[in-house]
Amino acid sequence: MYTNPTETKNAMFVDEHLNIITGQRAIELIQEREALPIDSEKGIIKVDQKRWQEAQRYERRTWMEGLATMSDRNEYHDEKLNRYEALKGKSFASAIELGCGPFTNMRKILTRCSIGDIHLLDPLANDYLEHPFCRYREKKLGGITKTSLIPWSARSGLKHPLRFYKHKWNEWMIGGLSGRPVTLHASSIEDFTPPQTYDLCVMINVIEHCLDIERIFSKVLEMTSTESYFIFADKIYNAREETESATYQFDAGHPLRVDYSVIREFLETHFDAILDTAVSEGEGTSARKDFYYIGKRTTRPSSSNPTPPFE
Repeated sequence: MYTNPTETKNAMFVDEHLNIITGQRAIELIQEREALPIDSEKGIIKVDQKRWQEAQRYERRTWMEGLATMSDRNEYHDEKLNRYEALKGKSFASAIELGCGPFTNMRKILTRCSIGDIHLLDPLANDYLEHPFCRYREKKLGGITKTSLIPWSARSGLKHPLRFYKHKWNEWMIGGLSGRPVTLHASSIEDFTPPQTYDLCVMINVIEHCLDIERIFSKVLEMTSTESYFIFADKIYNAREETESATYQFDAGHPLRVDYSVIREFLETHFDAILDTAVSEGEGTSARKDFYYIGKRTTRPSSSNPTPPFE
């Protein structure tokens, strides 16, 4: 019987049905599972298909059973990326968002720049088309449609109509009254075969949901070229901390726990930073550390060393 009082107090097991189990029972459930493939320096950088599929079931339940939700922190990411000011006035022939979810950050990006060919990729993209608030439900972004006029929450109603419509006007009009057509790819990033390269690649809050970080990096390089822009954001993980907590914490919905240094090395080798910032919110075990990045693809290897924003 596991008796470490500190770890038992902080123990948590989140299963694929979104159930949260704490305490001694959480530790027992973790011990019943196969050991996590943690590298002491890189973290969890790869899982098998069974583990990833479990996470996808979790993800589907998260959004398809919570049908009143209209956003996945998209407004928060917009703010932390400085309203995509780095893209203001620019024109891109093509763009793709990897792991777009049901609500997509592309709707925010399109208010700052011009994009010709828009692609959205998510393993659950076809499922999300059934979500009443999916922002590409008609395979279009923007425009005045039945779904775009639905209040923020179908359950609680519209509390601040003037503010709501003022803030949403730019999003609705990004493609005129009829909206902008988009191409959907219902695929994981790892299994995606890019039909082209893209001038703009977006990947926000995605890595921890994935299967294999090395294949992710390879695909990003495959679908971008010199001068392509890369918008990236994700949670900061520390491999040592993840190794220590693996015996008493498990989250079915987030398979990968990639150490920050691994991601920094990739970014600094292949991109020149335009925006590079870190955000820390909360305290103690609830603290969350994220970083936000916009870079331009380069063929010149960076000579600088990764400098973590948090000690």
